[in-house]
Amino acid sequence: MTRFFQLPILKICSNITFVALIFSSSLVLGQRSGGKEVSIMVSAHSNHPSPPQPIPAVDVQPEYPGGAAKMREFIGRNLKYPKAAQKSDVQGTVFSEFWVNTDGKIDRIKIIRSIGYGTDEEVIRILKKMPKWKPAQFRGKATATTFTLPFSFRLTD
Repeated sequence: MTRFFQLPILKICSNITFVALIFSSSLVLGQRSGGKEVSIMVSAHSNHPSPPQPIPAVDVQPEYPGGAAKMREFIGRNLKYPKAAQKSDVQGTVFSEFWVNTDGKIDRIKIIRSIGYGTDEEVIRILKKMPKWKPAQFRGKATATTFTLPFSFRLTD
């Protein structure tokens, strides 16, 4: 009887650990721009409270090709801190939401939390440039679903 209850608990704990490992890691990219050190941090975890998200109705969440680490790598290589945001010392987190369609294509991009000064446009540019994702799965079939991704912009001297 005890063994019956241990298996689901171990499975849940291992899934929670896996998700925590993916979302606790982040990428910090340093750039030199106009005499300032610019740091761009892209993370699925933020000090800011997360905006409300719909309860996922899928069995498997959509995934960037190669996983979260490859996605952070792609963003780190392509994201540029907007000059207007640098000049105004604007820092913060932009929350984006988009659909990953059944073919993996990103669609219906919107900014759900903005810091302005060109950061929203930069996030949208990066999302449009992304390759097709592995779509979400529901009962073994590809399905379209939403995905929320925060982009943190930080300046360092």
